Amino acid sequence: MFATLRAVKFLFIGPLILVMVVIINVMTSPGHWWAQWAALGIGIAWIVSLLRVIRAMILVGGLAALIAYAWIVSLLRVIRAMILVGGLAALIAYLRRK
Repeated sequence: MFATLRAVKFLFIGPLILVMVVIINVMTSPGHWWAQWAALGIGIAWIVSLLRVIRAMILVGGLAALIAYAWIVSLLRVIRAMILVGGLAALIAYLRRK
């Protein structure tokens, strides 16, 4: 979990670091473009962080969908039982309690 939080943080901090490196490059040696190597490393790390965040989002979304599906199925079972046992009046009374 902490790795995912660090990855989210790096998605925002990484570009800021890159901008700072480019500014330092322009100020210290305008004729020599060495910031491209830092950009390459930060870009690779940024993509890895993005993939880690996407993986976590898919996992959380899948769990949420599974929980919602289980809740809907259990609610439908309750509704079906109420219709079979007590009829429509019991269903209306149940829905009014909520």
